[in-house]
Amino acid sequence: RELSHEDRPGSRWAEPGPPTSVRGVLVVRDGHHHLRGLAHDGLVPDASCLGNPSLEGRGPAQHLGRHEQPVQPRGSELSALSAAEQQEGSGLRERGHLPRGVSGPGRGKARALHRVQGVSGGEGEGEPEGLHLGGRGQPAGRGMRFGELGKLVVPSLAKSLRRMSSSKATTAAVSLNTDKLNYDGSLSFGALEEVVGGWAFLEKTKTKDILARLPEGCSVVVTKELEMPAETIRSLPKTVKLICEAGTGYNNIHCEAAKERGIAVCNVPEYSTDAVATMVMTFVLSLSCSLAQQQRKLWGAGGANRAAWASLSGLRHFELAGKYIGLIGGRGAIGSRVADMARAFGMRVLVSSRSDRPIAGAEVVSIDELLARSDFVSVHCPLNDETRGSIGRDAFALMKQSAYFINTARGAIVNEGDLCDALAHGEIAGAGIDVQVKEPPEEDSPLYKLAQTHSLLLTPHIGWQRIESRQRLIDSVAENIRSFLAGKPINLCN
Repeated sequence: RELSHEDRPGSRWAEPGPPTSVRGVLVVRDGHHHLRGLAHDGLVPDASCLGNPSLEGRGPAQHLGRHEQPVQPRGSELSALSAAEQQEGSGLRERGHLPRGVSGPGRGKARALHRVQGVSGGEGEGEPEGLHLGGRGQPAGRGMRFGELGKLVVPSLAKSLRRMSSSKATTAAVSLNTDKLNYDGSLSFGALEEVVGGWAFLEKTKTKDILARLPEGCSVVVTKELEMPAETIRSLPKTVKLICEAGTGYNNIHCEAAKERGIAVCNVPEYSTDAVATMVMTFVLSLSCSLAQQQRKLWGAGGANRAAWASLSGLRHFELAGKYIGLIGGRGAIGSRVADMARAFGMRVLVSSRSDRPIAGAEVVSIDELLARSDFVSVHCPLNDETRGSIGRDAFALMKQSAYFINTARGAIVNEGDLCDALAHGEIAGAGIDVQVKEPPEEDSPLYKLAQTHSLLLTPHIGWQRIESRQRLIDSVAENIRSFLAGKPINLCN
């Protein structure tokens, strides 16, 4: 969309007339990149601002104006940029120095600047609306190619963009690992942009890169399944006041270190309740009729095997009515929703938790009794020092050989090696595993082979990823930030 910048002393804009505002739009049309409207309202960007010596000396009437002209770079123009300027352009993505609406991922919904060298952003669609400088494989032609445009325009223009951001935004914010939320480009980040200006949406962030990638003056950091140990938090800029985990679990953030620094940590506790509960019941329904194994019989020989597929020989196939589902830590929102769904199928519900307080429609029992009586055991407790590795060999030994184990909570709650042994030796009938200790598991993990040969349903932590849940998550993060900025924080973890 349009870029606005109020001229002031020290800016790099020529002034043929009284100070006024400059508006410019970078657009893509027919594979060519254009600069549009940069002389609007009587101001002319000088050559140093655009890094394009060929534009030097043109007056407002000649200088692009309200119409469009293709920019055709020459080798000398590209080389005219200093090494420092080119390095500044390539570092934009890493440092996140981008103004409101110029770094979001996906489809132009965040009014994003996409695919410039070193600038955050995804492939996206909707180029006429977005500030889009081309995607992968942009065809060469009369206009400027993607790589050349990044080197030519971005380094110097970035300085003006940063000034715009600082003049408009009251709080700078960064979203790390945004690709884990918006992997399909289908989400809107409008709620975040309404709350905070100066967003930088960064992708594929590693713990070791966090400090280098935080924007200057950043106050809010949104993370997604990113380890933030004590040493990283202690080294955060003094401007950081809030870390918001875009999810329910926050064991990846060292909350005590954040508290010592005076940094609040919040999460989003109930955005995926229905989605994860539905995932549990998807496992229950599929395991009860050996759905995955039936499909393997059809395609197991590398082609359709009609005779094997048409037979239920050796496969379990039973009704759910009257069967017991045991919920470990089942008093929470997700466990309670699973209980509601299970009862709709006529199942009986067992719950184990720290409290023995009665639960309507469920029987509260010890964990040992739950393991021994249940036909399906589902985990719904948080991951902490007490629960880490708490379900292992002893727990599986208590379960019936006909019982199934389901985990949609956190992978590290379960001893993965013991689970694999229990499946391989037939100590339990099967399992539905949506979370693993390492996601995805290592290439040599026995989980993969067991998923091919045994009644194991293995999914890559997809329980929370339904599109409605992800959009609800983004909007809830925005509400967390809004409440914090208003002095009424919610969902605090420390």
